[in-house]
Amino acid sequence: RPSDGASSPFVGEVSLEEAQRNCMHSVAAYAVVQYILQLKDRHNGNILIDSVGRMVHIDFAYMLGWAPGGITFEKSAFKLTKDVVDVWGGRSSPLWDEFVELVIAGLLAVQAHHALILRDVELIAASGARFPFLKEVVELGGFQMKTLSKSKKRILQLLRRRFKLYKSPQKLRSFALMMIEDAYENFWTRTYAKFQLLTNGIPP
Repeated sequence: RPSDGASSPFVGEVSLEEAQRNCMHSVAAYAVVQYILQLKDRHNGNILIDSVGRMVHIDFAYMLGWAPGGITFEKSAFKLTKDVVDVWGGRSSPLWDEFVELVIAGLLAVQAHHALILRDVELIAASGARFPFLKEVVELGGFQMKTLSKSKKRILQLLRRRFKLYKSPQKLRSFALMMIEDAYENFWTRTYAKFQLLTNGIPP
């Protein structure tokens, strides 16, 4: 810890149990964020671990349907690999059960506050800013060129759909369980990791 005894979110030592829980909590939070905002390019070069065990994502250029090269290898709602879950004690551990409940609670929370999130994205879309996720890559004469992507209306429609506003809490729970099961060791997640290893030397 810092010599003056001051606490810091990025500096310090914690027990193994605290680090495991911190890791699980952060993965649960990012799972919801990845699903709602459709974060892509989630290879291990863009996922860090801080000194107390939390997963920290960086590089948010690819979101809301925009993926590297315009090709979406990452098909699952979020990244959830066996090696991370094993840190918590595996799928039979209490931390796994807590993770599932936190993801469900997170989806219920964003559903309840969907209007605020939609408003912020609407402001970005209406601002005229040329964010990468408002563009797509097309081939023209053998060259890749960026052009305006899906209509902003379509981006907002897809975002709104992800909140599952028509689902009751019980049906949203069922949807979350299905989404978690699909994300765990997803084939496309592993394929993208292999692609990054072959092309950029980033270990899976």
